[in-house]
Amino acid sequence: MIPMAALVANYLPGALAALCLLAFIPWILGIPGIGGTPYFYGWTLGLYAIAVYLLVFLVLLVCRLLLGIGWLPGPAAWIDWTTWIATAGLLLAQGIAWLLILQPA
Repeated sequence: MIPMAALVANYLPGALAALCLLAFIPWILGIPGIGGTPYFYGWTLGLYAIAVYLLVFLVLLVCRLLLGIGWLPGPAAWIDWTTWIATAGLLLAQGIAWLLILQPA
């Protein structure tokens, strides 16, 4: 049986990427047309965070696959750590975005 910490460590970045992919279009539709408010900046920051995380995750996934078949030299731990750093960046940016969105006017 696999411990719960190992399951989270293996599947959390991919699960977040899947959630970001599902949330991308609804998030675009939620951006208000009038700028200059914290609400607008929160939606915009969230959109950039989702887009950048998806792009970084896909690049790191391709690098991990190339490393697995031997076309890319280097330790796999670097790619794993970079994936976790990207995941932490997404969670931080989304947290700030939600604080800006939910801030009373």
